[in-house]
Amino acid sequence: SEGGDVRLFSGRNREQREVKHEEHDRTLEQMHEEDGVHAVELTEANFKPWLEENELAFIDLFAPWCVWCQRLAPTWEKFAQEVKKLEMPIGVGKVDCMAQSNLCRAEKVMAFPTLRWYQNGE
Repeated sequence: SEGGDVRLFSGRNREQREVKHEEHDRTLEQMHEEDGVHAVELTEANFKPWLEENELAFIDLFAPWCVWCQRLAPTWEKFAQEVKKLEMPIGVGKVDCMAQSNLCRAEKVMAFPTLRWYQNGE
């Protein structure tokens, strides 16, 4: 402290800003019907082969009952569609951890949603 002034930080951000969430004009089901499915549904059987096919991969490991996962789903699908449209060399996938509990346990998923980046299968 310069000049002997001691200032304490109260630990509170005085400037509060509103968090804006992306609004969607269509439901996930409507997006799938109209545009197709772009985020690849991964299972225990196709997970490793899919990672080998995609040098870069971004995966959403989710639980269908999780509110935050439900809110993320349309954004994740839109993201996957955009990646495909821009021909980016990234695989975008999703894993339903209730249906694929062994896979999520092996991947050490501790919270939902879990977004994981894989490079060369790791």
